[in-house]
Amino acid sequence: MRGDESGGPSVTNRTSGSRTRPCLRHPRATPEKSLTLERASRHDHGLDGFLFRRSTPSGMNVGPAEILLDLTSDNMALIKLSDYCCQGGERTIDASRFTMDGLRIAVRGNRELIFSPLGNAPLAPRVALVGITPGGQSEAFARYLRFLSVPDAAKRAAFEGAQSQIKELLAAHGFAESIGLSLAADLNESPDIFTTSLVKCCLKVNGSYKYKAPEIAASPEAIHCVANRFLADIARFPSLEWIIIFGDPGWAAVTSLRVNGIPVFNRIKGMGVEVLNFPHFAQNFQQRAIFCLDESEEADYLKQKPKHAPYAQKAKRMRSALLAAMKRRSSVPKPFA
Repeated sequence: MRGDESGGPSVTNRTSGSRTRPCLRHPRATPEKSLTLERASRHDHGLDGFLFRRSTPSGMNVGPAEILLDLTSDNMALIKLSDYCCQGGERTIDASRFTMDGLRIAVRGNRELIFSPLGNAPLAPRVALVGITPGGQSEAFARYLRFLSVPDAAKRAAFEGAQSQIKELLAAHGFAESIGLSLAADLNESPDIFTTSLVKCCLKVNGSYKYKAPEIAASPEAIHCVANRFLADIARFPSLEWIIIFGDPGWAAVTSLRVNGIPVFNRIKGMGVEVLNFPHFAQNFQQRAIFCLDESEEADYLKQKPKHAPYAQKAKRMRSALLAAMKRRSSVPKPFA
């Protein structure tokens, strides 16, 4: 949350109606003036499930009804979209007043692009986790943006609610262990993982988050983002060794979309990285299950679950590609330290 240098966001006392300016995580904050962020009932207290309470020197808290953050403060900073989005132009939003409609960057026919530049920014990541576009996580980003900076909201919302599934995929066949990738903590906090998407901001088609690669190809805004932002992001991390594209639509987009006549897949593959397709973390659980199986387990699994058989071919292709890439990488001599 942004506050002014003299004392942070304004706070309204519901009982007296007076305003004070205690600090939120300010280096000069005293115990009498400090504010802490706590989860609360959205129905009872608003603020999208969070409230701010003043901490007293003794550690006791003023009741939640007595002190609320004033989100209409004139001191809330404006956000210039172009600081975070390749198509933000000169538009700005006020973090204290914006609506979801206010986050809309572009509308073309049945397609709309919504400001939600999800992902993190480690210094030297080795693995890139790539979605097709933020989808419903854009709504989480909007919630967090009311009290976090854009980078913090973007990092917190990236792959929200899907980390368990993603970690399971990364652990399959000993992949994470073989490359020394820790899965113990939040993926967005890992110095080894870059989280992003082909279309950085959220693309909606007919008001839905579900669509296929041709619909991305039909959006000049989406194509612009892939060509100008995604490829540039990959290029700026020479430390990257693995790029994982989640889901069939994402893979179709990477292999079919062209930039100056060259498929996106070829462009990133030409940077010397392994480019792999993993099952989507939130779709086709059958595909995820088969992907994670050892080949020796597959026949028995499909015998028990014959209805999963239609998902086997793509899952096996993904698994085979991963195992082949791991074998290639393990055979590359390591440089002497």
